[in-house]
Amino acid sequence: MGNENAKVFELVVYTIAEGTSEAQFMQAYDGLSDWIKRQPGFVSRDVMRGTADGKWIELVWWTSQEEADKVAAASATAPECAPFFAAVDLDTLQLLYGTPAAPTVVA
Repeated sequence: MGNENAKVFELVVYTIAEGTSEAQFMQAYDGLSDWIKRQPGFVSRDVMRGTADGKWIELVWWTSQEEADKVAAASATAPECAPFFAAVDLDTLQLLYGTPAAPTVVA
């Protein structure tokens, strides 16, 4: 059973657009981060390089699915987000959402 009040995890996987350098991508990433951290429901965002296949992986936490959906819709038309979307090969973008199913396991 789901918990409507549970925080929501967003997993995003993509490759950088052809012709975009890593430095250009990181500048676009930083710009989107500046915008997203001001959005309602945003908790945190991390980005990682894939270790073998050139993919990039983002881990984003939201306070709710509703807030995540609202921000996703707003990002499509926000001028601050355009450089990031231009730096990513959108045909490779995969987006998944989930809520915690069990307590976090830590060392």
